[in-house]
Amino acid sequence: RRGYIDLLMSLIESEEQFEPRYADLYTKVTHDLTSKDKLSVDILYALDSNKIDKSPRPPLIKGEENGEENDLKSEYSNGILWGRWHHLVGEKAFSDLYLFVGDAGQEKRDGIDGIDDRDFTYFGGKGELNYKPLSSHTVKAGVKWQWATADYRYKEKSTFRGAEFRKTEPGPSQEREEEIAVDVSPSGWDTRGYLQDEWQIAAPLAANFGLRYIYQHYNQRFEFSPRAAVALRLIPPAPFNKEGVPNFLVRAAWGLYHQPIEILNLPVEDGITEFGKPEKATHYILG
Repeated sequence: RRGYIDLLMSLIESEEQFEPRYADLYTKVTHDLTSKDKLSVDILYALDSNKIDKSPRPPLIKGEENGEENDLKSEYSNGILWGRWHHLVGEKAFSDLYLFVGDAGQEKRDGIDGIDDRDFTYFGGKGELNYKPLSSHTVKAGVKWQWATADYRYKEKSTFRGAEFRKTEPGPSQEREEEIAVDVSPSGWDTRGYLQDEWQIAAPLAANFGLRYIYQHYNQRFEFSPRAAVALRLIPPAPFNKEGVPNFLVRAAWGLYHQPIEILNLPVEDGITEFGKPEKATHYILG
């Protein structure tokens, strides 16, 4: 398939060689075992490669190299296979059970010595339950377990020059070079889950209360993230409550969110190789 960037680059006059490639595959098979049980299998694979070959230019300063230092070559791939079992427990409840396995990777070369190679493999399972004990309550719960392994190989060299490096030849005090080099292979498992209640308190008033958790075995950390929300529909008085007159909905919400570093998103580009405390944010919403 083609992308917008292909069309854009074709309209720009440039001597750069630009070679993007995109491909993806998706298929799904479903089978009804019984009137209450349905099985499905999904396969998704995507491939994205790119090459930018910039034409040589005269060096801007003495000693600067040209040619390949601005080139870029990359290839990304992502494949996942998952199965789902949907089961009607009764008139008030149904459940979904998922099993999945996936593999993803990238190979990127930026300039002369820029390297960003990442390879991920993971598998696990997830279960979800939707239960409506009363007409005013809908309870949802879920739990997920996943094992993952990754290989990171990253290298980047950056040069910082003084404000006048374009005008004069840079000296020792005007130029500084830093390098980030990472080669790590973390692995481990984590589990997470949630429980929430959607409560229709009255015709114009509804509330939602929930709790999420995540436990990382490879980091020995357990985090809880509670949240709550209410919504009130303001209906105009009877003389004005006519067809075409809009209702107003007022919402208020609060939530505590933990965002830990995981095996599949280790920010090695910042030189981080360990799993520390998660980022935490408290949200307040009124509108």
